[in-house]
Amino acid sequence: MILAAEYLYGSAAAGKLVLRRCLAVILTVTSLAYCATALSQPSSLNRVLFDPRPLDGSPLPVPVLAVPVPAMQPQTEVRDLGLDAQTVARYLDDIAAEELDEGPFAPDLMEQFLALGEAYQQGGNHEEALAAFEKADYISRINSGLHTPQQFTIVENMIASHLARGEVDEANSRQQYLLFLNRQYYGDGSLEVVPALATLGHWNLDAFRAMLNQRNASNLTIEHTAPRGINAPSPRLLAFANLYQARLNFYDAISNLLQHQRYDDPRLIGLERMLIETEFMAASREGIMHNPDFYMDMRGAYTGTRITRSRRSNQVNFINGRNAHERIRIYQEAMRMEPLEVAKTIISLADWHLLFDRQVGALDLYREASRYMREHGMDQARIDALLSPAIPQQLPVFTPLPHSRAKFGIAPDASVDYDGHIDVSFRVSRFGNAGRIEVVDQQGPVTADMLRRLRRLLNSTPFRPRFIAGEPATKDEVTVRYYFEQL
Repeated sequence: MILAAEYLYGSAAAGKLVLRRCLAVILTVTSLAYCATALSQPSSLNRVLFDPRPLDGSPLPVPVLAVPVPAMQPQTEVRDLGLDAQTVARYLDDIAAEELDEGPFAPDLMEQFLALGEAYQQGGNHEEALAAFEKADYISRINSGLHTPQQFTIVENMIASHLARGEVDEANSRQQYLLFLNRQYYGDGSLEVVPALATLGHWNLDAFRAMLNQRNASNLTIEHTAPRGINAPSPRLLAFANLYQARLNFYDAISNLLQHQRYDDPRLIGLERMLIETEFMAASREGIMHNPDFYMDMRGAYTGTRITRSRRSNQVNFINGRNAHERIRIYQEAMRMEPLEVAKTIISLADWHLLFDRQVGALDLYREASRYMREHGMDQARIDALLSPAIPQQLPVFTPLPHSRAKFGIAPDASVDYDGHIDVSFRVSRFGNAGRIEVVDQQGPVTADMLRRLRRLLNSTPFRPRFIAGEPATKDEVTVRYYFEQL
């Protein structure tokens, strides 16, 4: 997309500016209240949790890259000032006295209205808090100018209050405005703007995930699920506008740090991993449009009979993700991180190749990771934990799998009251494909539809092949217990 804009507008900088403004317009004029509307829809089978465990019920090891639990959370915490009603009254008296002595736009009133708004926040009165923050913002602009750091704290507090009131669209607009303020004050390429870029990137990626995690997510392509105006964007446009905005923000944040040669900045690795996820989801756009629950499983999209996971046409997304992995390894080695962390990055890059059907390159990278760990003196137990676990790791691990804990926002260590379990045996090929799937035992209210969905889950995404004696197992027979719960 950036390359196309560069062609149209003459330079990469101009193209990025146009794309950024277009996406900002889409996100500003569109309401994220659609998410709340969709959550009121009836539950369906796509709200089943499948939790894999060995047959003895022990938990699985932590993946190479832990998947964050998606959630729309405030990016800043409200300061706990311990304020009460008497304190609010005292602030109001002080403000009235200041206005009488110095006028309604006295510079000191900005801090007083800010403190008053925080007091209202502590009491849960977010309507009055927002009114106080608006006054603080207005006074700040009159006395200090349109783009000053004074406004940053004010806008951050506004975002927290809008989220507390469930006004996600307003909070989104304020996030956009906060980034605008940072860019205007510090400049596009400054280090100071990196936190705002990262915050907005996480915000938009969370919004994208939230839309895919709705109870009627499989109807994302149907445009009548929520009442909208004639010219309102469809849910699909809203979701992917957030995704593309997140990708641009992560890319800009990384570029700013690299331009200032901050190769050892601890934020870089996290930003690169977020960029990897956005590249993968962008590459999966067609599958998400067809069925967000199984976006890597394109069965029925063309022939109605064959499952295909090919992403060979998404060359740009593959290259961008590959480059991000390679940059992470450079950062890790520059920061002299533990060899285990470098090995995990090599394995993650191998996973990336496998997800894009570059199986030969994936196996070469898995072998490289195995050699790297042996050369750096790691014991065999640690190597086996990554490349030969009791149960093969299903991919991807950097974004939630369908029917997983991360998909439904359930913490890995949270207690779940399961309805039953299904024991499944299957064979994993050297390229990660599951075959010869058989149900060997079941307990609880298991239905035919549930079994079909579990089979499709196993077929829809590849597994990381397990290595034996430094080579991938060609016929890896495994049995997994999938605990389930209807959510």
